[in-house]
Amino acid sequence: MESGLFRPDNFSQTDIKYKKFSGSPAVFNDVLALYFPAFEIKDVLQLDRLEINSQNFQILLFINGTDKKILLRKHKLLTGLDQINFYLEILSALDKSGAKVSRVINSLNGGHAVKISDGIYTLFDFIEADYFSPNENSLKAAAKEIAKAHQGLKNLNEDRVSVIESFSKIAATYYNKIKSYSENDFLEIEKILASKKRNEDDELVLKELAFIKKTILEVKSREKEIALLPKQIIHSDLHPHNILMNGGAVGAIIDFDTMRLSQRARDIAFAIYRLGRQFLIGLDDGAAALKAPLLSKAFIDSYITAEKLSEEEIRLMPVLIKDEFLLKTLFVLKGIYKEGNFLWAGDLHKFLAAMQEINYFWPNK
Repeated sequence: MESGLFRPDNFSQTDIKYKKFSGSPAVFNDVLALYFPAFEIKDVLQLDRLEINSQNFQILLFINGTDKKILLRKHKLLTGLDQINFYLEILSALDKSGAKVSRVINSLNGGHAVKISDGIYTLFDFIEADYFSPNENSLKAAAKEIAKAHQGLKNLNEDRVSVIESFSKIAATYYNKIKSYSENDFLEIEKILASKKRNEDDELVLKELAFIKKTILEVKSREKEIALLPKQIIHSDLHPHNILMNGGAVGAIIDFDTMRLSQRARDIAFAIYRLGRQFLIGLDDGAAALKAPLLSKAFIDSYITAEKLSEEEIRLMPVLIKDEFLLKTLFVLKGIYKEGNFLWAGDLHKFLAAMQEINYFWPNK
């Protein structure tokens, strides 16, 4: 196997861990009073992993003579109450359509999110679950539930689609920072590297640039075909920690904050790759090459039991996911070498490996 491929990543942890909350529960009292007329906080736990978009807490309440677990979320990435409430309305609509998503708890005034002095909070029914783990039944279950979520998103009315598109265009995401790319963008990086004293990461980037240029040519040659694919609202971040599993069943698909208007096949290809690579961690090259296409087929076969896919969508999936990682990779490279921004530098190895790992799932495409 080539160096660096199919190593464990930040999604390889499958158990959801909580730790004892060490702060004061006073702020939670202020939030919960806007949702319940009477309650007692019995325990507060905090999700035990680095969180970027939000902070999540498991709270055990005593209400009306019974214990009730809830998930309390403090929003960090999204700061607008109207936008958060709108996204929660979409979640509620998906829930009513039969999609497996987090169930929102409404406040006493009938709203979804509430704002207090230190931020915006949302409450959900607590889901006893773990993150997606690599077994075939879970993969098939995830594929089917993603199809149902896509069904619900496809049926959103034009006004809701327009609002989601507007919100997505102002988000601080890689696809807004890097709207397009060409070989010249990567040649600029190559020139910068050629003129500096290089470390180990720099040498890795130089080594991978030839493969990146080849991938650019492949994607650019299919641009007209991509342009003909239908678009709809997609989740846009279907990775293993956004698929909660309870045994072999999906508990919920979570974190719809990055929804955008794009090709549904892009969302599916991303899920196939991100979920599928967890099966291949530690395998040698031959075993990975045999297993990966079977995982891709199993996912698509399960998906189409709930929602149809065109031959064009299936055929262009590898090109769409390569396009996605070219955007991600250029976003990180520009940050490091042109802007002095190292915020996402830790993902560079993962994105460079993805360029080659993708070919295992769609060989000779």
